[in-house]
Amino acid sequence: MNLVPLQLVTFVLVLHLVFIQSGFFDDVKTELGFKWYAERKEFIPWLGVELMPFNTMVNYGYAFVGGYWHGYFTRPNTRHTLNLIQATPQQTFQLFGEMFGLYTVMYFGIQFYRVVYHTQPSAVLDQWITPTIFAHVIIWLSRIPGNGKLACKLRSVHPIFLYILSFSGYFLTLISPFGFEVDLGVHICIAVYLACEAQYLIGDSGSLKCLLKCLLCCVGFVVLKLLDLPLKEFWTPNCLSGHFLSKLCDIGQIYYSAELMDKFQKLSKDKDKEK
Repeated sequence: MNLVPLQLVTFVLVLHLVFIQSGFFDDVKTELGFKWYAERKEFIPWLGVELMPFNTMVNYGYAFVGGYWHGYFTRPNTRHTLNLIQATPQQTFQLFGEMFGLYTVMYFGIQFYRVVYHTQPSAVLDQWITPTIFAHVIIWLSRIPGNGKLACKLRSVHPIFLYILSFSGYFLTLISPFGFEVDLGVHICIAVYLACEAQYLIGDSGSLKCLLKCLLCCVGFVVLKLLDLPLKEFWTPNCLSGHFLSKLCDIGQIYYSAELMDKFQKLSKDKDKEK
């Protein structure tokens, strides 16, 4: 088993935790407590805690999807290299694919801890790691051969610098209460633009369907999360709160993102063979 992807993801997680545990973001605006959720809490005797069963259990979807894609992108006897200049496109694609699966599994743990314990550090980590995962997708998209002008510009910049730039974006939360929303919004827009650019240049009908599913899930995730409490007035099933449904959309977004990347990679290879 090649440990490079796991080591990289672990390093990113630890870097976030170091800043969070230092108290740097103790005053950042986050949504803590059951009052921010439409689902009613219940006492679970065998755990000895109050929690929202559906909003808690849905997080296992991240682990299943992340584990699936990590296994899919993992190839036996592959030697990963951190020198992406010397790495082949296939090696780079595989490295980023394995890391994406591991990020998703890691996100399961972060989401699970946050929704059960409602602590400020877990809420900050949940916010901060989300743009980081989008940054990973942005860098991944930029590495697809045949992508457009923006991808070429990003590809000319070392991934470490792009990660640092993304990492620094969360510090906007120290300046504005809407810093997280601005930071995440920029990441989402860049990722969507790169995906649409890749679709235009190398995509086919199959990748288009996958892209549309991914975008639909992304919109559903944002809208349903914002409507969680308003929907409570008109929506009676406790198991189908807006937040719960938004999580299903988020898991779908992750699944289709990885599928889309796989399709783009195969289409790019086919176009290279045609030349």
